[in-house]
Amino acid sequence: LVTYFFAYEVDGKSTALVAAMLVAIVPAYASRSVAGSFDNEAVAIFGLLLTSYFWLKALNSGSFWWASWCSLSYLYLVASWGGYVFLINLISLHVLVLLLTGRFSSRLYAMFSTFYLTGTSLATHIPFVRYRHLHSSELMLPLASFLLLQGFLVSSWIRSLVGEALFKKLIKA
Repeated sequence: LVTYFFAYEVDGKSTALVAAMLVAIVPAYASRSVAGSFDNEAVAIFGLLLTSYFWLKALNSGSFWWASWCSLSYLYLVASWGGYVFLINLISLHVLVLLLTGRFSSRLYAMFSTFYLTGTSLATHIPFVRYRHLHSSELMLPLASFLLLQGFLVSSWIRSLVGEALFKKLIKA
């Protein structure tokens, strides 16, 4: 069901139906589900898809409601699977690609900042994670993405205050 909603958010109904059907019949997923045998990957794949769905929903709608749900589903993913690092790095990479391709928007800034700050704060309550988000090398991409977004927003704000010509002079100085 989550696969359907995720694919629907990406491309529409026909893609969603095909994606849901494929997940239902793929042996690799079935072997990691409760139907195959219990493993923590059964709940992790659900958390991975749910967090991805809420991220796309938040980014497309610009709603803090969806960004908050994204953070809560990220907490679920962190609590259930050590591979949560993969998803937060993937979301951060998505943000960087949007930034580098000139698709920065206030919506991107607000949604990623909400997700990163809330998700990281919630994740610190998981005993085996604690403050890994701040000092682990595998979690530096999300931190760098967050700081880069802050820097980009501040530079855009300064540019709007002083004008383009003076801003270029300030950068060269």
